[in-house]
Amino acid sequence: ATVQWLYNAQFSSHAGALLRDVRTVSTTLSAGIEMTARVKKGMSGVQAAAQFEPIRTTLNSLYNENTSYEAFLTLALMPAMLQIFIVVAVVTSIGRELRNGTVPQWLASANGSWLRAVGAKLLFPLIAYGALALLYLLFFSLARGWAVAGSLPALLLSMLLLVLAYCGLATLLIAATLSLRLALSGAAFITAPAFAFAGQAFPLMAMPAPARAWAEALPLTHYLQLQTKYWLAGAPWRYGVQEMLILAGFAIGCGAVGVFLLARRANAPAAWGRT
Repeated sequence: ATVQWLYNAQFSSHAGALLRDVRTVSTTLSAGIEMTARVKKGMSGVQAAAQFEPIRTTLNSLYNENTSYEAFLTLALMPAMLQIFIVVAVVTSIGRELRNGTVPQWLASANGSWLRAVGAKLLFPLIAYGALALLYLLFFSLARGWAVAGSLPALLLSMLLLVLAYCGLATLLIAATLSLRLALSGAAFITAPAFAFAGQAFPLMAMPAPARAWAEALPLTHYLQLQTKYWLAGAPWRYGVQEMLILAGFAIGCGAVGVFLLARRANAPAAWGRT
């Protein structure tokens, strides 16, 4: 017998669940027909079941029992948007001082300390986007009902490290280019396609070596691994220590190099007035 079933594959979640059920029903019915035929030939019911299907399999979905793409993709898209805003905000706040030639006044307000000057520029984006990340967590965990299954303190720390990592990366971008236009172009090149390389839409293990290397060089990739572990998979805090150290390395390494380059290059009049 032939069973025909037409469905709309655009709705992948519903179609996948229905397709699995249709296959289950058709397989069960065909098994029942064959077992009945074997019993009629003289086999016992136990023998017929053992010969027809010696190994029974069961499909279980991990971490996403409702097979909902909404929770999986929405939780990943929000940090992907957040990292774009962080880099653009930091690049713009420092780049305007260079573009407008107000570096001496900016540095004088920090008593000549580049560390204080850059730290003051990073303070507002850090507070603003840290608060936005917290609101994102509260909204989806409370209003949408997607409770954090693992370590909540570890997830909060991961969010803070994500903001710090992109603050450091943005500082390095503007320090390396000394141009608001070039730094914003670099920010768009790095952050806009980052979600495609983050291992959510396409698995990291299936990427070719250059794409995998680029993915590992993005802080978003490591943060989303942490978020999946703590929010969906129910992992304890110790399972994300490696990714946390990587994010901290981005924040400290990129930030330190950025401040060093600004101190060496940005105080010269030749670096001012660029668009």
